[in-house]
Amino acid sequence: MSTSYMKYLETTIAKHQRRIKKIKENPDPSKLQSNLMLYEIELDETIAELEDFKAGKPFAAGSPGLLMRAMGFSSSGGFGAADRTAQGEGSTRYLDSLREGGWPELACDRTVVSVLLVTGGDCPKPDFFSICNMACEFSSYTSHAMAQWGQVPYFVVDIGNDANEENLKYVADQLGEEIEYIESKVHGVKYDEDKLIELQGYDREWAKISREIYEFRKRRPSPMNPRDAQRELAPMGGRRFPQRCLEYMRAQRDELFERYEKGIGVMPEEKVRLLWTTVGINYDESIYKWLEDQGVAIYYVFGMHAHFMGLRGGGYGDPWNGRKLTPLEEEARSIFYNSWNGRGQRLIDDWGFIAKDQGVDGVVYVLQPGCLQTLNLRKPFTDAMTKAGLPTMGLEIRGIFKEGYNQKDVKAKLSNFIEICSSKKQEKVQVA
Repeated sequence: MSTSYMKYLETTIAKHQRRIKKIKENPDPSKLQSNLMLYEIELDETIAELEDFKAGKPFAAGSPGLLMRAMGFSSSGGFGAADRTAQGEGSTRYLDSLREGGWPELACDRTVVSVLLVTGGDCPKPDFFSICNMACEFSSYTSHAMAQWGQVPYFVVDIGNDANEENLKYVADQLGEEIEYIESKVHGVKYDEDKLIELQGYDREWAKISREIYEFRKRRPSPMNPRDAQRELAPMGGRRFPQRCLEYMRAQRDELFERYEKGIGVMPEEKVRLLWTTVGINYDESIYKWLEDQGVAIYYVFGMHAHFMGLRGGGYGDPWNGRKLTPLEEEARSIFYNSWNGRGQRLIDDWGFIAKDQGVDGVVYVLQPGCLQTLNLRKPFTDAMTKAGLPTMGLEIRGIFKEGYNQKDVKAKLSNFIEICSSKKQEKVQVA
């Protein structure tokens, strides 16, 4: 049993407890009170993860997460755990570990830190890796690297490209093969179709609530400040406590609606609305308060929610060419409709749709070192946004490693871009 991992979890639990205690003792009326529910869920999930580890429950990493849950796996690490290292001294510590271990420094920091968490013992070595050959190549590389390092079984699903009947069957059949492979390789796990259907049901409810919030956020001024706008909660079915997560989502929705009617927490002024892509500045929360003071509202897009909210390609439970899908076909659809998978045009179309639908005035296109997909798509994406009449600014930042980040320079660049977007917005008003 890894004492490093147990210490890591115990430290994380203590951090959650301190944050919850602080919020309860000194509530901030400017912030969503429902956030406390999310922090309590994260605390209990970490406690449950520690209990799973002590009990010797098998862990899995990769996608699709719902299928791994339906197989009886526990999970840890991944991007969520990596993102949390951006706070405090974690960023510097893991960057030092990366250099000492000879890992590629210019890889996507979210993926390489995921590796360091496992190889350094802060997360458990998974018993199985489920891998997709997604366009986010470093995510696939991460799983391959850890599987080979740990000498554990893995399975690669080829997601194909096109959203048609042939590819749907192709991917679903591979998932069936993956189930058989897992049951033959990992002791103590077995596919439970009823469990998968149950988990997909939670995700379906999550999508409905998320869609309501999505539509609500079209209002002006924005009912959500830039910091809260950066929170992207993963679909519910893959979480340990999906019912509680749904309660949180309902509470967040209701609180947003109520606060808007009372004028509480609403941005006092909305000068411009920006689409912010890929990754936030996780190590500098003050930048979000600064953006709010500048009258900047944000709609943050990472990747998957264009599908899961039914905005693009339908979501769980939606008919497929007039018929209901089987549980494995639902998982296949969720894989190849993810904006990060398939051809790059899918991401351009999905993000472009949201930009138009949310009525943004410009796009902050984050150029994250190591993110091959977004870096290679910069020109075609910018061309598409220009054609749509939206100014686009490239912003080079990292999601976890703070080294090289200069807040003064970032503010200066954003200030200039805000003025460009504001001027163009005024020109449109005058023409109308």
